Amino acid sequence: MHVGMLGPLLVTAGGTEVRIGGARLRTLLIRLALEPGRPVPTESLTRSLWPEDRLTDTSHALHALVSRLRRSLPEPAVVEGIPGGYRLRLPPASVDVTHFEQLRQEGQRRLREGDPAHAGRMLREALALWRGEPLADVRDLPFAAQEVNRLTELRLTALEDRVAADLACGADDLVAELQGLTASYPSRERLHALLVRALHAEGRQSEALRTYAGYRRYLADQLGSDPGPELRAAHLAVLRDDRGTERSRGNLGAPLTSFVGRAAERRRIHEQLREQRLVTLVGTGGVGKTRLATTLAAELADRTSDGVWLISLATATAATDVPQTMLHTLGVRPADRSADPVRALVAALAPTETVLIMDNCEHVIEAAARVVEQLLVGCPRLRIVATSREPLMIPGEALSPVPPLPVPPSGTPLPKALDSPAVRLLVERARAAHPAFAVTEKNIGHIVETCRRLDGLPLAIELAAARLRSMSIEHLAARLDDRFRLLTGGSRTALSRHQTLHAAVTWSWDLLSEPERRALRSVAVFSGSFDAAAAESLGVATELLDALFDRSLITLIDGPEPRYAVLETIREYALQHLTEAGEVLRMRHDHAAHFLALAEQAAPHLRGPRQHPWMLRLDAESGNLLAALRFATDFGDADTAVRMAAALWYAWVVNSEHTEAVERLRRALAMPGPVRAHARRTAAIGLLFSSVLGGDREAMRDARRRVLDDGTLPPADPLATALLAVTSDDPAPVFAADGPETDPWERGLLWWIRSFLSARRGEAATLCDALTRAEDGFRRAGDRWALAMCLLSTSDARLTVGDLDASLRALEESTELAHGLGTNDQQRLWLAVVRLRSADVRGARAELLSIVEQASAGRYASTARIFLADLCRQEGDLDAAARQLEHAANDRGAQQDRVFRSLYRLSAGHLAVARGDLRGAARDLREGLDLIAAMPHVPMGATVGAGVAALLLRAGSPASAAQVLGAGRALTGAANADVLRLEEELGEQLGTSGYADACRLEPPAALALIQQSLAAFTPDAGRRARPTGRRSRAGQPTRSRSG
Repeated sequence: MHVGMLGPLLVTAGGTEVRIGGARLRTLLIRLALEPGRPVPTESLTRSLWPEDRLTDTSHALHALVSRLRRSLPEPAVVEGIPGGYRLRLPPASVDVTHFEQLRQEGQRRLREGDPAHAGRMLREALALWRGEPLADVRDLPFAAQEVNRLTELRLTALEDRVAADLACGADDLVAELQGLTASYPSRERLHALLVRALHAEGRQSEALRTYAGYRRYLADQLGSDPGPELRAAHLAVLRDDRGTERSRGNLGAPLTSFVGRAAERRRIHEQLREQRLVTLVGTGGVGKTRLATTLAAELADRTSDGVWLISLATATAATDVPQTMLHTLGVRPADRSADPVRALVAALAPTETVLIMDNCEHVIEAAARVVEQLLVGCPRLRIVATSREPLMIPGEALSPVPPLPVPPSGTPLPKALDSPAVRLLVERARAAHPAFAVTEKNIGHIVETCRRLDGLPLAIELAAARLRSMSIEHLAARLDDRFRLLTGGSRTALSRHQTLHAAVTWSWDLLSEPERRALRSVAVFSGSFDAAAAESLGVATELLDALFDRSLITLIDGPEPRYAVLETIREYALQHLTEAGEVLRMRHDHAAHFLALAEQAAPHLRGPRQHPWMLRLDAESGNLLAALRFATDFGDADTAVRMAAALWYAWVVNSEHTEAVERLRRALAMPGPVRAHARRTAAIGLLFSSVLGGDREAMRDARRRVLDDGTLPPADPLATALLAVTSDDPAPVFAADGPETDPWERGLLWWIRSFLSARRGEAATLCDALTRAEDGFRRAGDRWALAMCLLSTSDARLTVGDLDASLRALEESTELAHGLGTNDQQRLWLAVVRLRSADVRGARAELLSIVEQASAGRYASTARIFLADLCRQEGDLDAAARQLEHAANDRGAQQDRVFRSLYRLSAGHLAVARGDLRGAARDLREGLDLIAAMPHVPMGATVGAGVAALLLRAGSPASAAQVLGAGRALTGAANADVLRLEEELGEQLGTSGYADACRLEPPAALALIQQSLAAFTPDAGRRARPTGRRSRAGQPTRSRSG
């Protein structure tokens, strides 16, 4: 069935007309058909049918009328009663009004998208549905009046769109039709604009101009207004004699490659353009300013009535070239060739709403700024987006910095790395150059490293991707030290300066003055960011830093104090010029001298109340401090190297860089040459202490040997004596934990070292006493970090002897201190351990999950996953335990930490036991024990014994399992859920002498017994024990008591 209302009511079914008798029946059907498929409330229907009558029982009258209508229709069921109203069950295409609107909307969309041929066909089909005046049967009723006006307006709009589509397709017989339409509808401005365009298209330029002038006078006389944007654009096209049909899109071409990232920048620039009429995109060469600007232009095209135009100033070489290039691009031909070209531009653009993309302004910056300012003053609806390596510096300019694409940190897992715009760009362009290119777990690190080394610069990344046609990503990443020779061969159609990385940077270099070049060469020696004082030490004034920043050659880093940075690509280029100028050694020497002075100024404060602000300052300068140390080491300046290492070793310890500190101190102390005695003594102390905290027994032996061979430590030096004792292989060395009363910090450090020996021997009482004395020394000195660490050890010691309240008090203070230093993740992790030891499994899990969810937690988050894996295993959910361990294993940074690796291997071994993989369990447990054996003390001692005991018990050796469990008890008195469960399973085995003797062993002997028992373990070849994690029929583990 079909209902037609664009003319007299016409109902057809199967091609046959159905007569609907009675005015009210026709009215009811029309009212329902205006909203096909949608409910029409009873109240609305009665108002439409009886607008002036006041029936007492409208519902019955309406019901009777609906019944009559159903009897009149070939399909009575199409009139459906619903709660509160009625509905005409017809699809929109079966009612000419809604079908017309669908066709009109689709035609309009096709026209906007640049498909005029398809648009014209759809619009003609829509207009063909009209048979006369709309709603002719009810046009005098109140409900129909507004609808009639709406439909009439839609028909005229569709008619205008159809004519526009025909014009776009090159039709040349539209003038007569448009002249008739403008006569019938003299106030419809768009029809006049179409007439001007049609006359122009037929070559009747003078008539088109007269038509525009006549209608302009009509508007002024009759309405007191000016022509709108579409008519003005048509007039401008006549003046230009430009008969193009896609005026609204200016001269933008279709992009040849995908656009990656920049969502935040695009949002920001759109917001700026709503507030300002000039936005300048500033950034270094190759950062993607042009591509970002043209992408924005495409987004603005449909919202800018008179077009978006790209003005490329790349070939302009003189000031006069700027306006001439714009005239040529816009197609504006001044009537008088001797006239001012900027005035001609203003005359052409003033009546329009236009967006100009002024690309590559930096080499003609002054001329571009003058032209842009005059255009903005003379053209109130003009908006300009400029791209430049420096600002135009004119009133009303909004700057929008374009930074490099974000690059993920090294070690980022593959799925997260692919979220990075820089990585996505490299991968997309690599696949375009080499379709077989694939991203894998093995090469994602090289992909990330390539993007990082190239500073996230899109040009450099695209040039690198092109090289993947002939080399692997691994080979490419290894050759980036020679990036300027490597990254050539860009697009043949690109600007010459975009075909190689070297040319792109040279373009910026050539625009600098000689003092600016000298300044850029100088700051290239910095590694990472630097402040104005550091630059001044190299002879670079703040004014020159500002100039380099304005030219996008250095960046400004937000913070309390301004800091600057140089992109690695710019830095390497400037270093080449520094080398050619013969200034490298002098600049590096001045650089090292400045940062040595900073390090020695900071050193005493690192042990006192101002520790935190000085640590923040050294962290900000870490790259420069290490660069200065490397320079001194590489060039044989022993005094500078040792003094630098002596000043910084404690900062490295506070930052948990124990392994790195050992290597740096070892290299410095190994250098020949005269060194100040105090600096050598301090560096030797730092080497010994760092090796102890690093937990590598071999490193401790090496450090001890080097210090003894050096012979510079005084024999009576209390700190030296204590550290030499701790790093010796003597299981029970003796030294006096005493020191000068005038230095509370050294006394604190002495007692802290004494606590290491007590922990090694398992002497709980002396351990607690030593830690208390260490805390006192650090409190008096004001060293918050060392105090927090000692309190953390105190918490562990008090928990071991069963004093939970004291453990929590120490932990609470340690957490507060660490929070004041910027992070307390380690303390929170230990709080979870304390809760596990006190059977608060729910609280421990909540704390561990909270740590995992915080991205800043780093290796502590991965360690938390190990404890979560243990919880899942204890509850029988072996798959969840495996997933947690898999996440932990993916943290490459955490894998560098020996304690983390030992805990991971022990947990993996225990999980393998639960799964019945005894051979795999033995392998993991053995690796974990080997790591622990090389440490000065045993972390998580109970866990060590429990894993091996569980393995032996599953293998059918309960007596050996009991003995190992006793050795684990000897390592620490505390018991976790695994220990308690094993004790329950072993039962009477715990009453044997083997278990009791093992419990009384000294820690070194206890650890040796566990290792020997594991070494003697030989499971039957291929034998797997029965898994202990119970499974449901669906394959999922069932829950068991955690213990």
